[in-house]
Order: sequence, then C-alpha cells, then structure tokens
Amino acid sequence: MRSRKLQEPVPPHTPSPRAQRRDLERAVKIILVGYSFTKTDAQARMELLEAIEKDNCGVDSREVHLVLGPNTEDPNHRRVAELVRPRLGTTRASFIDRLEPGHTRSALVIRHPPFAEDFIGDYVRRVR
Repeated sequence: MRSRKLQEPVPPHTPSPRAQRRDLERAVKIILVGYSFTKTDAQARMELLEAIEKDNCGVDSREVHLVLGPNTEDPNHRRVAELVRPRLGTTRASFIDRLEPGHTRSALVIRHPPFAEDFIGDYVRRVR
C-alpha cells in the first residue's frame, strides 16, 4: 500500500507587500503594537514610515496608536512618537497624546500604556 503524503494546510491569504503598503497609505487609524522601530531594522522602519507619509486617506484627521508598554515617557517611546508624528502628513498639524484646538486638519500620535499582550487581550472591549 502506498503511503499518502499529508497535504500542507493552505495558509490564510496574506496581502502582497504592495497591497499592505497601499492599505497603510490609506489608513485613517494605525495601531502599532509592540514594534519600536529597532535601530537594526532600518529597512522595515523606513518602508513603514514612508507608507504612513503618503497620506492617501482622504480625511481631515489621522491617528497612530503606539502600544509599547507602561512607561510612555521612556526615551524609546518618545523616539517612536517623534519618528511617526512628522510623517502623518505635511498638511496637518501633528501632536502627541492630545490635540490642540483650532486645527481643521490634524494628526495625533497616542501612546498607550498597556503592554502589548494586555492591549491585544482587551482590544475587543476597546473597540465596542
């Protein structure tokens, strides 16, 4: 009797890198969970920041949520926020953690204090 090879499961559809980049360019809200733009990962950091900078979302207000752990004043938190903030569009006033009134076009980087696993575990409650 011949042995039958088990077929590998088909992985779920993963969008192409081009589609992923287009989605980031069009995103109104982006949530970065546990990714701190490591200095050794320059290529990924630049591709992500360039996609955010394209600003093809078509709305007046954009947000990037950073989930990097409880110490939001840590130099690494500040570094990531300052890398993202100016990329949110040159035609928008951009802020970290709170908007200032009087801007019709704005961009906000919000630093969340939970650890990544806590944020993900509580995500469903957050978006209801």
